Amino acid sequence: MCIYVTGATGYLGINLLHALAARNVCVRALCRPGWERDRVARLAAIPPRMLQIVEGDILEPASLRGTMAGCHWVIHLAGNLSYWSADKEIQDRVNIQGAEYVAREALAAGAHRFIHISSFAAIGIPRRGQPADETFPFNGDRYGFNYFTSKHEGEARILALVKEGLPAIVVNPTLLIGGRDPWKRNLLAAIIAGRFMLYPKGGNSFVDVDDVTRGILLAAEYGHIGERYILGGHNIKSRELLRRFAAIAGTRLPHLPFPTLLARLLASYAETHIKDPQRGPLLTRDLAILMGKELYYSSTKAERELGYTIRPLADTLVHAAAWYRMLGLIPKQRRRPHPAAPAPHPTQATDPS
Repeated sequence: MCIYVTGATGYLGINLLHALAARNVCVRALCRPGWERDRVARLAAIPPRMLQIVEGDILEPASLRGTMAGCHWVIHLAGNLSYWSADKEIQDRVNIQGAEYVAREALAAGAHRFIHISSFAAIGIPRRGQPADETFPFNGDRYGFNYFTSKHEGEARILALVKEGLPAIVVNPTLLIGGRDPWKRNLLAAIIAGRFMLYPKGGNSFVDVDDVTRGILLAAEYGHIGERYILGGHNIKSRELLRRFAAIAGTRLPHLPFPTLLARLLASYAETHIKDPQRGPLLTRDLAILMGKELYYSSTKAERELGYTIRPLADTLVHAAAWYRMLGLIPKQRRRPHPAAPAPHPTQATDPS
């Protein structure tokens, strides 16, 4: 069986390739020009013989034509994750138009399953302390968050094609942590590297990247066409997550909260005095607002219909600590870490005092 993957060089993409290699299946990865098979295989820790690289761009339909022939599943991961309003035009093109281009090519190629990797952003901003599920009425547009709106509209485009015969299933991962993070762009990596000296006041549904890759494959095998599934983890305040990580990793992390007003002021300055427009500001207005929110989500539907499971938070943090220690971001341990506190139930929001 051959499986086609877009966005294969991102954090989730690299981990998905690794998971697919364990199944001993052929992977055909769509990459922009310049990505060599050996380089991608090395990042994903898979044998090069199991990986095919096809060059193309999801914004250029002609470059996609014929690349999915013979593939049983198409897994669309590629997306624009920016939280900077200046990226609105390209973000809409990638997350909405690009997703539709890939879906239509999969339909033409006769793929048996089209798995669209969306985001918790497409669900919306939950009510404080109440995990949202797949039925939550989308409200991201009220906050002016273009990332949320573009992911929601991209989903809508995909699901509309189900009526034309596209065997589409949507999954909505929450905030990823874990190992094999080649770009070090998640919360733990940013704080460990010193890019944030204060911790966010809000909370998130933190999920092990390996749980998400397994959930994606479960959705491909057992998901119902036209349905969406949240692939979440542990709903927990950021300060509590960092406390547990520090105990496991034997390192120090921020002890002071990042006031929302200060975050907004710094974001305004960062967006106004941007030095590298290609990379964007480290802190944006959207991120400053989201840092104070409790973005909690329920994975009950995925657990019930797909057999999705969530591993203990301590296991995920041990995994992440080992990875960042290997990268040199965390010094080698000189003492035994403190035992991690028990993780909260994955579908229960917590607000430790």
